[in-house]
Amino acid sequence: MLKVLRVLVQGILPAAVLFGAYVATQKLIEDDGSSLAGTKDRPEVEFAIMAHDVTVEDNRAVLRAFGEVVAADSADLRVASPGEVIDIHPNLVVGKIVEEGAPLVTIDPFSYEGALREARAKLAETRARRAEVAARISMEQTAIERATEQLTLAERDLERAKTLLDRGALPAKAVDDRTMQVSQRRLTAEQRQYTLEAERARLSQMDAAVQQLEWQVERAGRALEETV
Repeated sequence: MLKVLRVLVQGILPAAVLFGAYVATQKLIEDDGSSLAGTKDRPEVEFAIMAHDVTVEDNRAVLRAFGEVVAADSADLRVASPGEVIDIHPNLVVGKIVEEGAPLVTIDPFSYEGALREARAKLAETRARRAEVAARISMEQTAIERATEQLTLAERDLERAKTLLDRGALPAKAVDDRTMQVSQRRLTAEQRQYTLEAERARLSQMDAAVQQLEWQVERAGRALEETV
């Protein structure tokens, strides 16, 4: 008995599901048909159009409006060299056009010209003193050569005097005098060498001062250029 019921259930249930699906599908089709049937009676809408030939060209829109024109971009004008403004370009106003490279604002250059003049004068003076030091170095080098030659001659003279002293042909005082002369010549040569080293150190200082003043002249010249 249970086997018979199981077979009946397995055969009837799929058939019931298929029948329900069929009924639902038919209902949906009938509903869509009724909704579409109402649209068949609507009149067709017509639109009027105009045809034109296409032409490739530049077109600019013409706007008619009232109001205030505002610049899209703006920039702050700053002068690198501050001072009294003595001239302004006449077109430096709203709505005017200024040509490229035109001087917009001019600052009074009096103080900047004076600073440049002063820097150039100091540079010229320092260069002159450097040339003087270089000349003294040349003189000291020549003097050292002469002092070295004199020292060499004095040392030879002393050696000859010692030889004559050993032979008894020269008194001891003459040898002492020549020894003193050699000592003085050696001291002179050493002093000349010290003076030469000092002058060379002074020349290095002058070179540094010249470079610093050259930079000051360049800076003063740039400051004068930036007044415009």
